[in-house]
Amino acid sequence: MSDRSDDHRLTDVDSRDDPRYVRLLKRVLLGLGGAVPLAAEQAAEKEVGAMHASASPPPSPHPPAGAASPPRRGAGVAGFFTRHLGGELNVLLVRSTAGHRRWRLPGGQALVDEAPHLAYLREVGGEAGLPLSPPEEILAIDYLPGTGDDVERVEIVFKGGEVPADVRVRRSSEPELCRWVPMRETDDLCPVPERDRVRAAFEAWVTGRAAYLVGGERVTSRLG
Repeated sequence: MSDRSDDHRLTDVDSRDDPRYVRLLKRVLLGLGGAVPLAAEQAAEKEVGAMHASASPPPSPHPPAGAASPPRRGAGVAGFFTRHLGGELNVLLVRSTAGHRRWRLPGGQALVDEAPHLAYLREVGGEAGLPLSPPEEILAIDYLPGTGDDVERVEIVFKGGEVPADVRVRRSSEPELCRWVPMRETDDLCPVPERDRVRAAFEAWVTGRAAYLVGGERVTSRLG
């Protein structure tokens, strides 16, 4: 009678991961043999543990919100410097020493954990040899989505200011690669999207409104 009652109660347990399952199983085994063999008790507990594990939801392949590592992203900085020559506005360009050796604004890449304004002082100062102060104004920001092996990046064009005629501009390694260029000639000298950044920076320099670009294409004429 006791055995049948216990057997019946065992089947009434909602789930085998219920703690009562082990206790009832022990009582059934006691009714059958008078004592619960250690191996049987361990097997029962192992079975319950396995069922607990199978009942648990699998770990999500995605980290919790806010816990993901930020994507790799590059940052470039450049300076927009002007000088009036012969009554015409000129902008300072440097020529790359690699690839197609096209003309661009002086600047370079920020290092890991380097603030953009510090990268500006280091890179622009090294390329143009100009006495610089920390920049306080941004003329253009250009977001470049990642393509292939190239990571996404942001190019920031700072306002470098007007350079007096008596200040010599030089590039420390190759001085001949610095040049004052009339704004009307920059479209022909600079490759896309550098050409569009130069144009957007010039418009911001004139209007006082910063430009936001994506791949050189204007999205809005004013930030904030």
